[in-house]
Amino acid sequence: MYFYKPGDPHEFAGDVIPFCHEGRYHIFYLLDRDHHRLPGGRHQWAHISTDDFQEYTEHPLAIPLGREGECDSASCGTGSVFFDNGMFHIYYLGRSFSTQGECRETICHAVSTDLDHWTKDPGNPVSTPPEGYRKTDWRDPFVYKKDGRYHMLITARKEGLMAGRDGVLAQMVSEDMKSWRMAEDYWVPYEAHQHECAVLFDRGRFQYLFYSVGGNRKKVFYRLRREGEKRWQRPVQDYFDSEFLYAAKPVTDGERIFLAGFVPGRTGDSDRGSWEWAGNLSVMELTQDEAGNLVPIEMKERKRQIRIPARRSGGPEREEEFLLDASGSFAMVDYGVCPGNNMIHCSLEISEKTRKFGMYLRSMDDLSEAVHFFIDMEQKYCQLEVISRGTVLSTVKDYYNICDRKLECFICMEGSVVRVLIDGQAAMTGRCFLQRDGHLFLYAEEGDLKIRKVRKKI
Repeated sequence: MYFYKPGDPHEFAGDVIPFCHEGRYHIFYLLDRDHHRLPGGRHQWAHISTDDFQEYTEHPLAIPLGREGECDSASCGTGSVFFDNGMFHIYYLGRSFSTQGECRETICHAVSTDLDHWTKDPGNPVSTPPEGYRKTDWRDPFVYKKDGRYHMLITARKEGLMAGRDGVLAQMVSEDMKSWRMAEDYWVPYEAHQHECAVLFDRGRFQYLFYSVGGNRKKVFYRLRREGEKRWQRPVQDYFDSEFLYAAKPVTDGERIFLAGFVPGRTGDSDRGSWEWAGNLSVMELTQDEAGNLVPIEMKERKRQIRIPARRSGGPEREEEFLLDASGSFAMVDYGVCPGNNMIHCSLEISEKTRKFGMYLRSMDDLSEAVHFFIDMEQKYCQLEVISRGTVLSTVKDYYNICDRKLECFICMEGSVVRVLIDGQAAMTGRCFLQRDGHLFLYAEEGDLKIRKVRKKI
């Protein structure tokens, strides 16, 4: 299972809070019911763990809703897990409503000695929005320790700033994790109305800031800086996936880096439906290049690969490696019917003159129904769309600078989740409710496509 989801059909995985301890990955997530339709969200912290992000152990509920009148009675929202002096700490959003129906956001705290049994701090909330910050936006605490002092970054909106650009990362500090006081805002970029699920992450000579932006942008972004620098830099490609990866945070065992977030649903489980909060867990592996950039790569795993032979019309199978000549306009090759739930690996090489290449998955033989993924090399964008009866029902599109023309493409289809990963360069995730076996076609337009191998993982 690559895209974990709770077993109840009405329950979904929301914001993800990954944590690694003694080599095992603990994935805390906001247990959601009916895509955030309940007042305040009514979220609780669920807990699963894994060694490989394929097989999961379910643990007891970590942070349940507070009782009526308590500061976390409407929702226990996103936060962070922190280990210090033999004790595990969770800092989280506590949301409640006043008797007049006004939403209040506060910061709450819980402790544990074993990650399974948590006790809420009787002094909750440990922080409320101070003067000058909106009372409805004070959440997603991230706690870390530096130079003997504890720091807490908080997703906030500051009054008096430009509309739509008033999102800041507020900061609190403490010497004992009991008494917290306000410090200078950590980050004021004037770029968005919120910077949700923010995390600091260190790797070698670089430090990273991850955050998610909702609204019309809906994406996980990151910034980086070298050790000793103060100013955050925007990398050339500052996101990892489409709008169908959200609230993702990094986690590491000291060697490998993983990014864990959620794949949103679509209303009515329909390809025509709009983006809905919460869905399935999504995890991808990242690697760091010499300049500090982080890029998605295929997870290394112990799976065999077997060849999928290409078909000739009325003739024998093609050789495994061959050239698809589309210099006349368009050329396509059929790899036959493949299972709807599948993992496929394609090694490809695109010539300099090739304008576009792509693939049809779960396809009818006439392309009238399919999942269609393509890369426009001239316009530098990727697109994932669902086609039914010849009509495009949904589209996910993002701009990527695909500079290496020797590509390793990994396609993972599980239920309604489809992810195409261009190893070391880009990833694109989407939803497709066309769930059935179908043809796999590869094609090129106005150029050549050398197909080195096409295989499926088993």
